[in-house]
Amino acid sequence: MPAYETIVGDRRTPIGAVLIQGGRPVDLSSATVTFSMYDKAGTAKVSAQSATAHTTVAFTAATTDIITSNGHKAVNGDQVVLSSTGTLPAGLAASTRYFVIQAQPNTFQVSTVPNGAPVDITDTGSGTHSFYIVGSVQYSFAAADVDTAGEYEGYWN
Repeated sequence: MPAYETIVGDRRTPIGAVLIQGGRPVDLSSATVTFSMYDKAGTAKVSAQSATAHTTVAFTAATTDIITSNGHKAVNGDQVVLSSTGTLPAGLAASTRYFVIQAQPNTFQVSTVPNGAPVDITDTGSGTHSFYIVGSVQYSFAAADVDTAGEYEGYWN
């Protein structure tokens, strides 16, 4: 796990990850994930709290085959699942895994295969659209996690 730093009292920035096993993202649909913190020596557990699996992010789509979601954090090769409170843009299907291609900080395209051609999006759909990155988890620090200065290690369970 990459190093993550926070300061005493800082609860603004959650930590997130995509959990991979055997080279594939872990399906967390029916799993409970916890984030455990230990002191740097690894001897004393500081905290073990439930994490949020598959955090959803809102998006809009255009007939240019581009999905727009400011600060989305998806990278090329991530698998995403889309949903909508109304109708997804034509060309996209709910509960289908798509592969992210052409990822930019606020936009990306999706393909039905890794590194494939972008899905042809022919309208904007209706309702509020969202997606999640398959295997994604997020933990927002609790007050007890950041009330004492020190070095800690965190693990997803």
